Amino acid sequence: MGPTATVAPAAVATSMTAQPTLRRMGPQDPSRSTFELKGSVTFQDTGGTGFQLTSLHLDLLDGGGGAASHQVALDVTLTPGGTITYALPDRVSAPVGLEPTRLRVSARGLDREGRFRSTGTTEALLTVADAGGPVAISLGGEVTFNAAGDIADCANSGSAATARLLDTLSGDILTLGDHVYPEGSRQAFSTCYASTWGRHWARTRPNPGNHDWGEQNGTPYFEYFGAAAGPRTGYYSFNMGAWHVLSLNSNVAAGLTSAQFQWAQADLAANPSRCTMAIWHHTRFSSGTNGNSKEMQQIWWLLDNNGVDLVLSGHEHIYERFAPQNHEGMASPSGMRLIVAGTGGGALTGMGVIQPNSQVRGHAFGVVRMTLRPDSYSWAFVPAAGSTFTDSGTDVCQ
Repeated sequence: MGPTATVAPAAVATSMTAQPTLRRMGPQDPSRSTFELKGSVTFQDTGGTGFQLTSLHLDLLDGGGGAASHQVALDVTLTPGGTITYALPDRVSAPVGLEPTRLRVSARGLDREGRFRSTGTTEALLTVADAGGPVAISLGGEVTFNAAGDIADCANSGSAATARLLDTLSGDILTLGDHVYPEGSRQAFSTCYASTWGRHWARTRPNPGNHDWGEQNGTPYFEYFGAAAGPRTGYYSFNMGAWHVLSLNSNVAAGLTSAQFQWAQADLAANPSRCTMAIWHHTRFSSGTNGNSKEMQQIWWLLDNNGVDLVLSGHEHIYERFAPQNHEGMASPSGMRLIVAGTGGGALTGMGVIQPNSQVRGHAFGVVRMTLRPDSYSWAFVPAAGSTFTDSGTDVCQ
């Protein structure tokens, strides 16, 4: 779900003149259904003062009271007394089992005095087609996604550059923590993040960072991403193609006796897979200024002993790729490869002590574009405009 905070109403009427349609697409993972959405929404300024639309809010509703919410960043000016029609996003998703029958739409933005307000809300019945949609990647096929952490700082233009890069890249987005700076407040999510990476909200799988978690144990983070963020523990798992993925929380206890360690142990046992990946924020090994992080040391041991192949992290505002290594940080062909990508838009930082097994390091805004196959994976660092740094390669699952 998107943000849920109460916002004062604006004198803006909202309507849909035609019945919107959903066409079911094959899910990219077993837990969510993906739909192609066709339709438009009209906003009319009934107050005669004008309004700046900054975000569009959609709720897919089923007959049993279930809902799946989406938010899309806007930058649309509604002139005084004017009317504007806006196309609905072309792809939405919902948890498997939720069968949408109605669509509810509203928007939020700024009035002429700069106050944050909401428009009116409109609902319409949905026409749903179960066949004829594009063929999505099925379980066991090839899946491509984009990943980075350390993203939106209103004092830095980096996240705008990486958001424009994501506009050109297909596939889901895995975030690696620290979505906003300097703190994970509701305002930061609704402005700095929503205006950049927020326009890709519907295809994002988030992971919490320390800046997100430090604000009320991540409450604004969970409010903003809703069901996509998983339970309030901050850790969850899912499948991407033939791969099993654990999204872990390096902001809470992760030692041998912790709830998170025990959950990860049970999750790995319940989801045997030839290829497995984990993501979290604080990177276990790093040549950046923060150095190695011990938060996930024992979980690293657990993952290594369960044959996990790949770990993605952020926290350091650099790019770094390590050779496969074991839980002691020693090179091992059967160990885990770590890729650090704290390059989502927060101010880049320098290098500290170069760690063993570090193969490639770089300073550039951009994302890691990963392709997962049933028995292998490949990576490519894609820089934002203005940088030429790249890195790429391929490896097999152990």
